[in-house]
This record gives sequence, structure tokens and C-alpha cells, in this order.
Amino acid sequence: PRIDTESGETYVGEYDMDKKHGKGKMTYADGSYYDGDWYRDVMHGKGTFVTSDKEVYKGDYVDGLKHGRGHYTFTDGSFYAGDYQYGSVCGHGKFIADGDVYDGEWEDNMEHGQGTLTYATGVGRGVCLICS
Repeated sequence: PRIDTESGETYVGEYDMDKKHGKGKMTYADGSYYDGDWYRDVMHGKGTFVTSDKEVYKGDYVDGLKHGRGHYTFTDGSFYAGDYQYGSVCGHGKFIADGDVYDGEWEDNMEHGQGTLTYATGVGRGVCLICS
């Protein structure tokens, strides 16, 4: 079924007991959308969220938050692929921007712990210990 709200949101997908539950796509008034698994009106499971600016997160959700493994692509083409915990980049992951690559540990959306930073020029390869 399809549901349109007065605020301009549209949901197309499965329901259970008047709640989004199963597979479905919610399109928000600003043009952003989530397409994936729902559990009792909350994003939960595998899904893809596309912002109104066309940034894309594809990965795991738990209780409406990015949690587990995911891949986030920014509008400038840079991206992060790795672990998320309760909505934040946390654990092991790789960030690539302008050819520079950081592959290592993260905490609270920041490089934290051991990792390898490789510059596009090839200069500066080594192990970094970055603490926030």
C-alpha cells in the first residue's frame, strides 16, 4: 500500500498493525528517502538512505541508527566504508578523499587509534596513531 501524509511524505511498502514493517520506501518532503527494512515504524535491518543533497548511506540499521557495516558516499565523491555504532563511525573503516586513504580505527566519527594514512602522492605512508 501507499500512504501520503499532509507534510509531503510518502511511504510505499509493507505494514503490520498500522506500522511500517517489512520492506518499504519512505520519501520525505525534502526529497530524501530511505528504502529498506522496517520494524515497527523504525528503520531496522538493511537499507539505503539518500539525502536531499544526494549523499548515500547503504548498510545496516538498528533502531533507526546506522549500526553495523555501511558505506557512505559524500557529494564530492569521497567515501567511508566500515563500522558504525549507534549512528557514529566507530570501529574499523576506510575513508578515501581526493586519492588520500585512511584505513584504520575510528571512534565518534574521528580517526582514533592505529591506522595507515596513504597520500595520493604516495608520500607519507606509515602507521599513524591519532587520538582525539
